[in-house]
Amino acid sequence: MMNIFKKDNFIHLFKEKYQKYYLFIFSFLEAIIFPIPPDVFLIISIIQNKTKAIYYIFICSIGSVLGGSVGYYLGKYFWYNGSEYSRLANIFFDIIPGFNQFAFQNIQNEFLNYGFLIIFTAGFTPIPYKIFTIISGIVDIPFTLFLIGSILSRTLRFLILGLIVKKYGTIIKNNIYKYFNILSIIIVLVIIIIYIFIR
Repeated sequence: MMNIFKKDNFIHLFKEKYQKYYLFIFSFLEAIIFPIPPDVFLIISIIQNKTKAIYYIFICSIGSVLGGSVGYYLGKYFWYNGSEYSRLANIFFDIIPGFNQFAFQNIQNEFLNYGFLIIFTAGFTPIPYKIFTIISGIVDIPFTLFLIGSILSRTLRFLILGLIVKKYGTIIKNNIYKYFNILSIIIVLVIIIIYIFIR
């Protein structure tokens, strides 16, 4: 049985005619549970066919946002069913010292105060996006806010990365992911500083 988690096999998958489907599936699953970021698959896809860069960016963004939405609702309904906390939530309340319904509500309020900024940061930087899709559902951030933050951050991340790969991919392909992550963190830090001063 082929081990798709080997580098050579990944590249082989993305040379086939079902490339766009693989890109969508991996982007979708990464936003919920898959450990490898979709950036890797996007880079491979664009290097293989630069003329379809925008098309691949669109597929990657849609897959990631849809997967994030599933993660949001998983967090929402596995934690609170609308009238009471789930068994899972009560287990956390019982085993974590100082963490009870009141403490959770305080955390929820803080998360809601900075919800958009948190979602944007998670979606644009190397921070695992999947963690915050589920947490957003748990703390019940308004879905519209979550969706807008996800669409903006994921699309912007994949757009910038994709255009860099399209223009310079063959030259800097070995280091592009590392340096792009550094760049994304710097951009978000600047946004946070501006946000703090404006607020």
